[in-house]
Amino acid sequence: MRRCALILASLFAVCVIAAMAVPTPAIADDSAVVLIYQRVGEAKRHPLESVTRVQFDAHLAHLKRGGFTVMNLRDIVAALAAKKALPERTVAITFDNAFKSIYRDAWPKLKAASFPFSIFVATDAIDAGDPDVLTWDELRTLAQAGIAIESRGASNRPLWRLKAADQRHDIAKGQARINTEIGKAPLLFAYPSGEQNAALRQAVRELGFDAAFVLHSGPVFAGEDRYALPRFELNARYGSIERFQTIVEVLPFPVQSLVPKEAILTTPRPHISFTIDKALGALDALACYVTRQKRTEYTLTITREITVELARAFVPGHDNRVNCTLPGPDGRVRWLGLQYVVP
Repeated sequence: MRRCALILASLFAVCVIAAMAVPTPAIADDSAVVLIYQRVGEAKRHPLESVTRVQFDAHLAHLKRGGFTVMNLRDIVAALAAKKALPERTVAITFDNAFKSIYRDAWPKLKAASFPFSIFVATDAIDAGDPDVLTWDELRTLAQAGIAIESRGASNRPLWRLKAADQRHDIAKGQARINTEIGKAPLLFAYPSGEQNAALRQAVRELGFDAAFVLHSGPVFAGEDRYALPRFELNARYGSIERFQTIVEVLPFPVQSLVPKEAILTTPRPHISFTIDKALGALDALACYVTRQKRTEYTLTITREITVELARAFVPGHDNRVNCTLPGPDGRVRWLGLQYVVP
């Protein structure tokens, strides 16, 4: 058994960025990176929700010149479900919450780059005429231009906290409103705040969605649960071009026997463990980072089981993350993201 100290977040970022400084050829065709934006150009008022216009321009320029394939998220999900190969270095662009800046600032630039994207909307805010979000007329214009309008339900509340019947009512209401206003039913779902459990995943599946997305980071890849797929969030704080160049290159980091199995915790200081397949090679450079914890430790056993020991308990809410990375082929990084909710 060997006990290893985890690197600090800043050091981790420097190491990964250095490894990714030179673009490398893609080596995987069964995975893709899904990006989340909310607002563009509103970082002064909403720094946790918005990237700056300069950041957004730099992101699109990197995708344009870097040999990436930007695909519609529905097509990526369909390919993974059918076990069909994706183009190398595939990326999808998504927006959450249908804020006005999508129409005003993001769409013209994405249209100029010929990049498709998807918007996950919560319908109650639109029906209420919230001045901060898009109108149905604006969403119809986007849909007619080929933009996929997907669902976050009606109320935009963490649905797992509701009774089963209320969960299904909220999800179905959002489906029906989008179908009525856009003329096409949503195929994909995003859990508000990323909060979900097995019962909610099953409800989303039974209501006819092809896949659903959480808020932990990492690439989507064949073989994982299609109703708990990861995405990378981007905002002014975490929107630097260096970080962007890193995340759009990441490779899958599949693990087995993950504990705890559910993101909704029964204790704020859980025992976290998982097993890494031998096919992924040596684990000497494995590194994990825990939100708001400068230092923690993990244990590596001869059976390749990893146990993460938290320095202190997670905080109440959904912003509790564990991110683990492992160097992969051609200088790229394998990325495992986990999100936990303390009720």
